[in-house]
Amino acid sequence: MQPIVAEKYAATAGDDGMNYYSVAVVRRNSIYGSGAGTGTQLGNGLLGSNACFPGIGTAAGWLYPISVMLQNGDIKVTECNAVVKAVTDFFHNMCLPGALTSFYNPFGNNPTEICQLCKGTSGTKCSTKDPSAGYDGAFRCLQNGDGDVAFLRHDTLIHLTNNASSEFVLLCPNGGTRDIQDYKNCNYGSIPANTIMTSALQDVKTRAAYKQFLLQASEWFGVGKPYVSLFNMFSSDAWLGYGGQRNLLFTDTTQELVDVGDRDTYYKWVDAKFYDNVEKLNQCPLNYAKWCVISGGEKSKCENMMMAFGAKDLKPKLDCVLGKSADHCMQLIADGDADMMTLDSGDVYLAGEKYGLKPIAAEDYGNMEASFYVVAAAWKRNPTMTLFNLKDKRACMAGMGRGDGWIVPVSIFIETEQFVPQYCSIFENIGQLFIRTCIPGALDSEYNPNQYPISLCEGCAAGGYKKCQRNQIEQYYGATGAFRCLVENGGDVAFVRHLTVRDNTDARNHAIWARNRRSDDYELMCKDGTRKPIDEWRTCHLGKLPSNAVVTGKHKSEEDVNIYWQLLNYGQQFFSSDTLHIEVFDVFYGEERFEKVPALLKKLSLKYNEIQLKIEHTYLQANTFTH
Repeated sequence: MQPIVAEKYAATAGDDGMNYYSVAVVRRNSIYGSGAGTGTQLGNGLLGSNACFPGIGTAAGWLYPISVMLQNGDIKVTECNAVVKAVTDFFHNMCLPGALTSFYNPFGNNPTEICQLCKGTSGTKCSTKDPSAGYDGAFRCLQNGDGDVAFLRHDTLIHLTNNASSEFVLLCPNGGTRDIQDYKNCNYGSIPANTIMTSALQDVKTRAAYKQFLLQASEWFGVGKPYVSLFNMFSSDAWLGYGGQRNLLFTDTTQELVDVGDRDTYYKWVDAKFYDNVEKLNQCPLNYAKWCVISGGEKSKCENMMMAFGAKDLKPKLDCVLGKSADHCMQLIADGDADMMTLDSGDVYLAGEKYGLKPIAAEDYGNMEASFYVVAAAWKRNPTMTLFNLKDKRACMAGMGRGDGWIVPVSIFIETEQFVPQYCSIFENIGQLFIRTCIPGALDSEYNPNQYPISLCEGCAAGGYKKCQRNQIEQYYGATGAFRCLVENGGDVAFVRHLTVRDNTDARNHAIWARNRRSDDYELMCKDGTRKPIDEWRTCHLGKLPSNAVVTGKHKSEEDVNIYWQLLNYGQQFFSSDTLHIEVFDVFYGEERFEKVPALLKKLSLKYNEIQLKIEHTYLQANTFTH
């Protein structure tokens, strides 16, 4: 949007009247209006009072006064992205029209006190149509005795009191009170005048025509102009019968419209103070939340997430830190150089044991338990293969150390006596069991110091240095990658998650490799040697594991953890979808950051921790004979 003309509130020449002031108004005979000269601070004096606001988001009635009170420390911020709750903790009852809309109340949990003083009924209460909405409505809220203070424009107050009322006074931010005419010495800031805007997509000629039309109308129907008796552009008196609202189309105190000149963008029109107040209104105890990623794909997706969060002005600001590996990211978080990352359940256990990291949020796939099942998927056309005759077959596994791609499968190999780990390492056992595998990360010295046998990576798809890397550079990494390995005939069996097959077939995944894949071409291999359709994973799975989780450092305080969780929760509220079989929370979900299934993040519960504890025995069993 682009401003073309602006309201002017004084008939004099020059820049006089090109702004208005934010003021706090109280009744002179109240305890708030009788403190002239006492030095009583605004914030301290108004604690526990009833407040009338014209509407959330208004400059004079919300942005400027609340920003000042936040800066002065009168209003304490305990939860980022929730300034309404902080304001509610300071005042008693309020009328704050618009505060229940989804933008300002995404979780539907704003306190009821924010609408206690509003006079609307049914669908109008606490909305922009409420009788107490707008600057005139907020003044009525004060005038009728419902509120102790009203936050207004200075000219609205003067207009409604005919510039002569001694009943009201201004309450100054630096202490004391002043008469309503002394607004230049008792205000919360000077605000640029309102503008009429149009789409920046309109061509120059069209915008010029709009501008000329409005300026000519102002010359004919403005205050003191030739045809004002026929129609007064800047008065709402004739329409007060329609709900009593003023400032219809234009502010009633406007004298004329003027050309904005070269200040024809929003950023040129508002001043630095305005931006500063916006920042103050969204202040957060933490400035940044640094997310650690381990590949170029992850970094790109993280940057998209960062821009999406920034567009909603979510705090703390998200930043992306590129680590060399999952283990390196764990180290960065432990050292305080990064704050969060997403890990598979196997890595969550390792991160806790090795670096003391703690999970703070987990994916939930609809079972309300933040868990998933590991399954063995195979082509239906190979019906004789079971979990008991895997010798000389080819295997696709999600990744070294992962719960779905290593811990559970290796435990199953031992349980079904595919090999007995005595004299050889697990890697050699698997190399002897399968003729070829793809286990991303299996030849990393971090996991396999001997880097042998090479057959553990021969089934992987990437070339050169990218081959078998334990990140998205390797096409067959992760549960989706392991299934792709099976689909592209890189293996005979894929160890994946219970939803992986369903989510990558029947047109649910639009990637080229997944097109025209039918779910009924695949079956699950069960622990008893039988095979079942892919949707019978509840009775044909290899084990249950905790879902992917977001982890942070053990040194983080409870306040920090809550701030991180709120950032993620607001993010998924703005960028998620409740429609199944759609890639929800698209900024996050996908193998790059979160598992590519219909999922939401949940704050960790005791149930998750109970499941996480059960992984310890399985993890140790799968790694006892690694070396």
